[in-house]
Amino acid sequence: MSSKVVVETAEQVRPFAWRTVALSGESLDRRRAAMELRPGMAPDPIHPLQTRIAELEQEMAKRDREAHDTGYSEGEAAGKAQGEDEVRAAVQRLTESIAGVDEYRTRLYRQTEVDAVRLSIAIARRVLRRELTVDPSAI
Repeated sequence: MSSKVVVETAEQVRPFAWRTVALSGESLDRRRAAMELRPGMAPDPIHPLQTRIAELEQEMAKRDREAHDTGYSEGEAAGKAQGEDEVRAAVQRLTESIAGVDEYRTRLYRQTEVDAVRLSIAIARRVLRRELTVDPSAI
């Protein structure tokens, strides 16, 4: 690691005199006004900078709102699309369930019809057998 040896020269470090600024906004405004009214003084570089800072803050707030609105819109659209997909899937399942119930109902009617015919034939056989056992001459 290199290092540099500093040799003391005739130049001495001079203290910097800091300006004092009042804490209240009113007296600060009065000082600025007094400085602006003095002839021959350089214009205050702080005022244009403060104006620019205010403009940039407004622009940043505007961009922030626009980004929020854009994000909200995109999120809303994505949520809507996801909801539509979920509803579409639910409707598809419901349609399949309805078709299954309809098919089951048709099959049940056919089976019931076959069972009703078999039951009718079985009842008729019993009635005829009983009649024949009671009255064999009925043939």
